[in-house]
Amino acid sequence: MASVPMPNPPTLPSRKDGLSKILLMGSSIFGGGAGLYLAYQLVRAEPARAYGLLNAWGPGYVLALVIAWALNKLLTRALEMAARSSELNTAAMDRVAEQMKSIAEAGKAQAAALQSTADRDDRDKQEMQILIGVVNSKVEQTLDELKQHRRIFDRIEDALRINRPEESGKQ
Repeated sequence: MASVPMPNPPTLPSRKDGLSKILLMGSSIFGGGAGLYLAYQLVRAEPARAYGLLNAWGPGYVLALVIAWALNKLLTRALEMAARSSELNTAAMDRVAEQMKSIAEAGKAQAAALQSTADRDDRDKQEMQILIGVVNSKVEQTLDELKQHRRIFDRIEDALRINRPEESGKQ
C-alpha cells in the first residue's frame, strides 16, 4: 500500500526578494534614524518648538506608536504560535494516518483469517453432507434388509402356521 504524503503546513507568503529586503531595511533604518535625528536637533535647537510639536501631536500620537509596536510584537508572536501549532497538528495527523494504515492492514489480515475460517467451515460442511449421505444410504440398506428378513420370517411363520391369533383360538 503506497504511503500518501501529507501536505506541508501553510507558511506566510514571502514575496520579498533579497534586494527588496535590503531596500526596506535601509529605508526603515535611515527613515527612522533621520526622524530621530531631526527630533533630537529640534529639541536641542528649539526646545520650545519641540515641546509645542509634542503638545500639538498630543499624548495620543505617542500612545498610538506604543500600541502599534505592541501589536506588532503580539501579532508576530501569534503568527509564530500558529505556525508551531500547525506543525504540531501536521505531525499529529501524520501519526493518525500511520495508525489508520495500521488499522487497515489489521482489518485486511482479519478479513483473510475470516475467509480462511469460512472456507474451512465450507469444507467441513461438505464433508458432513457426504458422511450424512453415506449414513443415510447405510440406514436405508439396513432397513431394506430388515424388511426382507421380516418377509422371510412372515413366510416361515405362514409355513409353520405359528403366531397366528385366529388359528391359535381354533386349536
